[in-house]
Amino acid sequence: LDKVPKRSTILKYLQSPLVAKYLHELYKVIAEPLSEIEMYFAADATGISQKYGNVRWQTVRHTKEEAKKRREYVKLNVISGVKTNAIVSAKITIGTAHESPFFKELLADTSKRFNLREVSADAGYLSKENVKAIANMGAIPFIPGKKNTFVPSKGRDTPWMAMLTLWKKYQPLFASHYHRRSNVESTFSALKRKFGDFCRCKKLETQENEILARIVCFNSAILAENMLSYDFKKGFVAGK
Repeated sequence: LDKVPKRSTILKYLQSPLVAKYLHELYKVIAEPLSEIEMYFAADATGISQKYGNVRWQTVRHTKEEAKKRREYVKLNVISGVKTNAIVSAKITIGTAHESPFFKELLADTSKRFNLREVSADAGYLSKENVKAIANMGAIPFIPGKKNTFVPSKGRDTPWMAMLTLWKKYQPLFASHYHRRSNVESTFSALKRKFGDFCRCKKLETQENEILARIVCFNSAILAENMLSYDFKKGFVAGK
């Protein structure tokens, strides 16, 4: 080397949107060989604190007195495979943003590399548009209704009506598929236990890249583990 880089060099590049683009591509390429065994997916979001010492995200999310602290978090929206827990598509937003508006974007991105059979999500994602988007991908949606959700007794045979009828009239059958959604919570738990539940960077742009770098490492570990368990024939696609 002609010149020794300063210790701040990495932080300088973490502010680059181009780095974010490459990190997004990298964790997706790493997860792609898992398409041979991943057909069931779950969507959810979690908060990652912008500083050390904040209360747990579950407390902020479920306690009315702590709700105002959402602005002290960034939100990681993901779709993950329920068999391997790999994160196959992700989007990072401010902590106060709702997760549902980003679902279709993540779903469309996932369908580029995986064949979707079932997609599960909690009631926060419940909407006709999201259910239709899942059905249009050739997958079966499993999103439970809310207390005030109206279930039509007759009408057009749509994915929305079929899903709500299954949820209302055949609860055990619906639950046997919907329970896969809990795996995405295991994904968040493993990610935070391995790489921390708070960001060390101060700016939102660098926090995004910091979290994406963690996902790259997380997916790398998952791929390595599954390569020892399964004989992948597809591997990485040449030219990507």
